[in-house]
Amino acid sequence: MPNVTIEILEGRSPEKIRALGEEVTQAIVRSLGVPAAIVRVAVTELPPANLFMGGQDFTEPARHTGAPQNGSVTEGV
Repeated sequence: MPNVTIEILEGRSPEKIRALGEEVTQAIVRSLGVPAAIVRVAVTELPPANLFMGGQDFTEPARHTGAPQNGSVTEGV
């Protein structure tokens, strides 16, 4: 049974997270040739204060390349 764990910065809609789970499931089905019914995908949303890159948390995202500049989550993060 393939298990996939994904950690993302919080703030995306339930629809986006559902789509992510569906897309990852289909990628596993295609690449491993297993039925979708046995693929498990867990998505964990992390608050900005609990995610670090280069020793800096994401409470001030302007410090991170590609991070949103206004404190909100964007498609690219």
